[in-house]
Amino acid sequence: MVNETNPSPTCFTAAEFDAVFPFHVSFGRDGLVADVGLSLRKLADGVRPGVKFAEVFAPKRPEEPFAWEGLTVAARRLYVIRECATGTVLRGQFMVLNEKMFFLGSPWLADSAEMEARGLTLNDFAVHDPTLDLLQVLQLQRIVAEDLKNQTARLKAQSTQVVEAARAKDVFLSSISHELRTPLTGILGMSEILAAQLHGPLNERQVQDAKIIHTSGSNLLKLINNIIDLAKVGAGHAELKKENFPIESFCVPAFERVRALALPRRQHITFTNEATGARVAVDSRRMTEVLTNLLNNAAKFTDEGGEFGLRVTASQREVRFEVWDHGIGIDPENVAKLFQPFVQLDGRLTRRFDGTGIGLALVKQWVDLHGGRVEVESERGVGSRFIVILGRVDGGGQG
Repeated sequence: MVNETNPSPTCFTAAEFDAVFPFHVSFGRDGLVADVGLSLRKLADGVRPGVKFAEVFAPKRPEEPFAWEGLTVAARRLYVIRECATGTVLRGQFMVLNEKMFFLGSPWLADSAEMEARGLTLNDFAVHDPTLDLLQVLQLQRIVAEDLKNQTARLKAQSTQVVEAARAKDVFLSSISHELRTPLTGILGMSEILAAQLHGPLNERQVQDAKIIHTSGSNLLKLINNIIDLAKVGAGHAELKKENFPIESFCVPAFERVRALALPRRQHITFTNEATGARVAVDSRRMTEVLTNLLNNAAKFTDEGGEFGLRVTASQREVRFEVWDHGIGIDPENVAKLFQPFVQLDGRLTRRFDGTGIGLALVKQWVDLHGGRVEVESERGVGSRFIVILGRVDGGGQG
């Protein structure tokens, strides 16, 4: 410490020096710590006279060794150093007093919680911290700007890596899906021939087995086709063949497909068309898939004997395709996860409802490519409404 018998050039007593610079520390040309401020001793008891300054502190900014000559030349420059034992960051200045190199600064703490975690109170700090003069404020601003620039560059690099990884994944999925689809086509064709007994008679059990193979293969082919579509959209290779179609051209086929699947479960499906003759610019095949996926989803979450349906309305500028059900509904916090590929809201091993998490992801991506949007309204235990909204091209009135 600076003491009564050996005052500093500023004529401070030891107590006065501690009051102004409670976190000061000094070392001689040999690099050994000589003086330690009262508050710094409280913060880091490993910082004590006789230890090497460079062993208890590490340079943070600038990341340069603590060399006496360099610190002397850079007087009044803002330094950021780290106390090695606690990890506490301090900022301040180096200057020579009484043939000793003093670091005059204070801890750089985020908030009062961090101050308490370090075992400090406001009484441990100087009433006025002279290390925060205008020059240092400006230097702090430059440091923050440099950190922000570096973080932005890192985030940009990470974002590029994520995009490249996603593109590689899409290419892989597309490639492997094509490889799977080729032999599966042969399996489907052969099982259909066997079920039709074109190569000779089979017993009833054999015919049933052939039909099961064909049905399972068809489901697998549908899944593979969905994966291929998802990969194409993700890789930016999806193409739409858009024409001006009346809404019935894709609503009716989707409705009929799902109605046939709903019959065995005695579900009641309705189609309410309040926009007869309205036209939209779409790829009719893709929009049929969109509505089929949504209706299949509604059927899946509707109990046996339950009701779900499709309702179409139109304004002068838009057409709304609303698929509704009275199923289990969705918790509000899960709505944002609905359109993420391969995400299942019920991730348990023994989940009640099957599925791969691809259908709704494709719905969202196909609708986005059409320039439309998808909205979801749902209440747990009451049911859900998925609404696809597309621009109208015929300029009609209220449907």
